[in-house]
Parts: sequence; structure tokens; C-alpha cells
Amino acid sequence: MPTARTGRPRCRRTTQKKLLTGNSGSVGGTEKSPFKIKGWRDNNVLFLGGNEMKIVSRFFATHKNRAAKGKGFHPGLALFGISERLSPATLDLIAKSAAALGSTRDAQGALADQGINVSSARISTAVRAVTLQAKCLRTHDPTVRTLEIQGRKIVVSIDGGRIRIRKNKKGPKTPKGRTRYSTEWREPKLLCIYFLDENGNVDRSIPPILDGTMQHVDEIFKMLCDYLSMLPITSETEVLFIADGADCLWKRVHLVENAVRAKGGRFSALLDYYFDCIF
Repeated sequence: MPTARTGRPRCRRTTQKKLLTGNSGSVGGTEKSPFKIKGWRDNNVLFLGGNEMKIVSRFFATHKNRAAKGKGFHPGLALFGISERLSPATLDLIAKSAAALGSTRDAQGALADQGINVSSARISTAVRAVTLQAKCLRTHDPTVRTLEIQGRKIVVSIDGGRIRIRKNKKGPKTPKGRTRYSTEWREPKLLCIYFLDENGNVDRSIPPILDGTMQHVDEIFKMLCDYLSMLPITSETEVLFIADGADCLWKRVHLVENAVRAKGGRFSALLDYYFDCIF
């Protein structure tokens, strides 16, 4: 039944309240949210094809000053997967275009050909939003938990690389008015999890899990253990760890072994063949 105050269904209020408080009916989820209702606001949401639609939803913020600056969020839109005033399909397309092309300017041109006219700043905002969603999936990905890996061997691998990261310098600009910058060497850490069939060949029916970080090597091992904890590993599952001879990797391989054996799986480690051929 609609309420007399707003005319909105009461069940929608309850759903938004659960989203704000994190309370889904379980014991211990009674923590009060700092967000408060700050009225209804219009949102021009961009859909595929460049069509914009005005959607009215409740706006929540922590206090009045932040609400006046537009700093808050719309839980009603979040329930439908709308983020940064972009539909889920549009957000996905923008993020894929930015990742596939060389720069946000190239992505902007490719999106314009599809009728989506967005600025470089909005593309960057969309990429950050997708990045935050992807980080949440590192520990709460339902597709990983439901993979059918019975009778398959799991192969996990970690490797590092070298990359230059551009960082702007403070101080005066160049005679041409350009900002000075430095390009220090950084080491990205990457992980790969793939699956082998009963013949030892890569199972193409299950997509591999790929991830990486620019942080310390401890972070990449934490990510790997989180993924392994989500996989449906049983006593019949064998996990093979492959890496080169870097000391920082083999000093932490016991973390992977503990994560596998905690779920009852079997564990083995193997030194990379091409690295072994060097010596």
C-alpha cells in the first residue's frame, strides 16, 4: 500500500533502508547509518545510444552542508545498477572503450561514433566507478563461487614486470608552459588463475581469472588467497602454483598452500621451466 506521506510503496522504503544500513535481516546488522534523507532530486541518466532520461529518486547525505554541495548518493538508483548518472550498459561500454584504446581522447571519439557524447573527465569518472565495483568482486564474486571445476586442476601464477609511471612535479613549468614530470620505474604484480581438463590442456570453457596491483607483493598474495577462498575447492581438487625464481614469491608461497589446505584441497608448487633453463 502507498504511504499517505509520499505515495511511494512502503517496500521501497524498506529496501532503501536495508541498503543504507547494511541490514538484510541478519543478527548484528542494526548499526545506524549516518546518511539522512535530503529530499527528492532529478537525475539525467545516460543510456546506450546517447539517450538521456530524467529519473527522480531520493537523495541521501550525511548533513545539510554536504547535501547543498551535492555530495551524497541515491540508493534507489544503486539498486538498479545506475552509477555516476550512467546506466549499467553505458558504464560498461565506456569502461571497455577506455581500457581497449590508448587514451580517454581516443575513447571519447569511439563513443561519439556510437552516439554517446561524453567528456574525457566523465570517462575517467566512469572508469573509477567500475574499478571500485571490480575491487568489491575480489572477495564477493558470485560467479567465482559457482564455477563448476570438478575434475579440473587449478593453476595459479604470479609474475612481476617493469613500467614507468608519469608523475607531475611541483614547481615552475617549462619554457613552453608544460608541467614537468618524472617517470620512475614501478613494478606491477599480476596474477593468473586458469583451469586444466583431465588431459592437462587448458579448459577454454572456463574463463581465466586475471588481476593485478601496483602495491606491495603482500597485496597480490592476499588477492590470490581471496580468490582461492571463493573457489569451490574440495578434497579432489589439486592446485598448482607456478612462478619464476624471485625470492619474494617463494617466501610467501606458504600463504597460498595454507589457503588451499584450509579448504581440503591438494597443493603443489613448480618452478617456471624457462626460468630454470637459464641456470
